[in-house]
Amino acid sequence: MAIQHLFELPFPVFMLGFVGLSCAIYIVRFISDVIVNIFFSPLSEFPGPKLAAATTWWSAYQQAIRGRSMHHICMSLHEKYGDIVRIGPSRLHFNHPSMYDEIYRRRWDKDPFMYALLGGDGATVTFVKYEDNKRRKDILHTFFAKSSVYNVQWLIQENFCGHLGKHNERGVSSDMTLGFRCLGLETITATCFGKSASCFEYEGFASPILQAMESIVAWFMVFKHFGLFRRVILSIPDLLEEAVALVIAGTDTTGSTLTIGTYQVLRKPEIYKKLKAKLLEAWPNLEQRPNAGDLEKLPYLTAVIKEALRMAPTTTSENSRVVPAQGATIGGKHIPGGTIVSMGVLFPMQHEDAFTDARVYNPDRWLIFRGVFPGA
Repeated sequence: MAIQHLFELPFPVFMLGFVGLSCAIYIVRFISDVIVNIFFSPLSEFPGPKLAAATTWWSAYQQAIRGRSMHHICMSLHEKYGDIVRIGPSRLHFNHPSMYDEIYRRRWDKDPFMYALLGGDGATVTFVKYEDNKRRKDILHTFFAKSSVYNVQWLIQENFCGHLGKHNERGVSSDMTLGFRCLGLETITATCFGKSASCFEYEGFASPILQAMESIVAWFMVFKHFGLFRRVILSIPDLLEEAVALVIAGTDTTGSTLTIGTYQVLRKPEIYKKLKAKLLEAWPNLEQRPNAGDLEKLPYLTAVIKEALRMAPTTTSENSRVVPAQGATIGGKHIPGGTIVSMGVLFPMQHEDAFTDARVYNPDRWLIFRGVFPGA
């Protein structure tokens, strides 16, 4: 009878009542979900913040509102809770190096929520299904083969180094962060599209394309957590989506690693002096530039690059995977099927069980691994 009377009310009053009823139902459902997530979920045994276990809004608040990266969030959580931490109602993050292969050596599907931040599922990086991802990677593989990389080394030798030389002649310092990002953008566009983005034409590496990319990247966390907003803004065809993903992935990743690697070398005079001496041995005449193949044969240069990649890998995102329906064992714990599991690549790279003095930049560690004495 009460519902019948509701439909007899004037339309504005009816709508107000309908909205109020909908809100009440949502609140009740939300509260019940929170209780189930915290106390009755199969993941309830795993430690972590109660708010993270309760709702995905905790992660959205941390990343999109407070501006914290999930990497730094997980670092602090592992210090407090141990090697396995619950970071969402259906999410676990892992820390110990022994657990990395237990996640990523298996052909598990990607987490749709995580990889949708680029806008959809039309790019290699956003394909969720393992087989779809592999098919597209096989197509793109030739673009990133060593021979293809050698074909664009002139971008470094002529354009990038030439730009630095002009700055040096004028007594002007170079913004290496922008410079390395320009180099990454030039390389990826020349490799994938047959034409570079002409970044080096701009004074001080101030390419407008880089500035535009900076604006896009700043919105990634909003796209990740607010799906409707993402779909409206990033509704683009598959091939264009692939192009955008390649450009972004090939620019900031390379640029960041090169920047941090250069910083680490410059802040340690002994490493800088040794690297310079090794380079001068292979490159005594600056006018006669060695090719990439010659430089690859220098053990100490290779060690410097590997250590830069260890300290600043190309991505620090969660790289989430979905545990198959039958469940799996990770770190000696049974993980229920459907759980989203992840482990940022920087965690095993800077774990003391994997590397002695893991937070210290030390290229010599790679020479020891190779069986080469540090003085080589």
